[in-house]
Amino acid sequence: MPNLHRLVLVATLALTVDACNDRHESPTQPSSTSGLGTPQFTVKIDGADSADAIASVSEVTFEARTNANAARYDINFGDGHSTSTSTASHVYEQPGTFTAALTVTDAAGRQESVSRTVVVKTVEGTLFYLGYNEKSRAGEFHRLTIANQEGTTVRGVYTSLSAGDRALSGTLGRGRTVRLRADYEGLEFEGTVPSEILAENKPWSLRGSGGSIDGLTVQFRGVVGAPTGPGPDTRIDIRWDESLAWRPIMGLTSIKYDVTRSSGDGMSYVIEYGDGEHTTDPSSFHKSNRDGELVIRLVAADRFGRVKVTTTPLAVLSLRDNSGSAWYSSFLNPVTQQYEFRQMAFRTHEGNFVTGSYSHPGGGTSNFHGVLSGDNRINLSLDLGGIEFNGTIVLANLYYSWRMHLLFRGGSADGATLDFVWDDGPG
Repeated sequence: MPNLHRLVLVATLALTVDACNDRHESPTQPSSTSGLGTPQFTVKIDGADSADAIASVSEVTFEARTNANAARYDINFGDGHSTSTSTASHVYEQPGTFTAALTVTDAAGRQESVSRTVVVKTVEGTLFYLGYNEKSRAGEFHRLTIANQEGTTVRGVYTSLSAGDRALSGTLGRGRTVRLRADYEGLEFEGTVPSEILAENKPWSLRGSGGSIDGLTVQFRGVVGAPTGPGPDTRIDIRWDESLAWRPIMGLTSIKYDVTRSSGDGMSYVIEYGDGEHTTDPSSFHKSNRDGELVIRLVAADRFGRVKVTTTPLAVLSLRDNSGSAWYSSFLNPVTQQYEFRQMAFRTHEGNFVTGSYSHPGGGTSNFHGVLSGDNRINLSLDLGGIEFNGTIVLANLYYSWRMHLLFRGGSADGATLDFVWDDGPG
């Protein structure tokens, strides 16, 4: 992926105001000597006591008050503009650090002054989103690099796993609104700039239109600081208890997925299990609800918005068999002292649900259904009732070790545990 982190422009300019305005007196005016009393001078950014203001966008309001009968209020915004009212609203057109000064004059000509330091920012910087899209059933990565702000117009680069790098443009509006358009599938993002323009804990909540995120609201995380060190180095480890199954069995085998050996600064993850399910945890257990050759996909990003995708194949077995093979049991009935032969074959296997056929020792066949559960357990019942089986199933790495140990309820083997042996491996 191109080194777009070179375009990351961390916003260094903003208008910030201490929420405790009584701590903003000019250090040259620690107390009042004129008899007017120290004026109160409060500042709000887009209606908030504490927020970053956006150049050419944010409405900065000033309010002056004093206990004396003032004849005149003068507010100098520090950018070449001023007003002679006790309250004022002002938009700083350029980024920078400004000293807003209030001077109060009474009828006798006595004056008191107080000032506030304000800093003006642009929205230039990088935002990114990493998450799982339920619509596309995939982990997705989107990055917005705002490289330039001129007035209320912004330009930069949009990046995603499917689109690569595309041109990005947009506009800012009053109320901190933002609308961005990517040169890809008519994709647009619309929302508001948070109180802190770029902060890891203050995401931009943007609603998408077009593309895979049409109608979705996603949380874009701000990149703070310039990228350091190498990008993400990912590794996914997949493990299961091979003493119970030489390959994972759909709906039965608990598989551990672990990416904690990946490296990177402030990593976040999406792990796709290959069966339509996913997790964002770096270590998790999951039973696959799909069989066959699955592709495990890891999408990882560091806190600087650098992304890496890793895939790993995983073969998952099904108990279903249509080749004529089956499970067999030979049981010496202690009452009749006769050997009884039974046969079971799984015909369907979806997720953790199975169906099949059961051959009775005295002849005849019945259909069964059942479920697979934790610790390699299997629970089966004949569709017509009367007989139930429950126990464990083990598929070790040798065919002759593939066994089911089933406790029978009902029928001639009531209360007995029978061993069923597979005559060939399930596929």
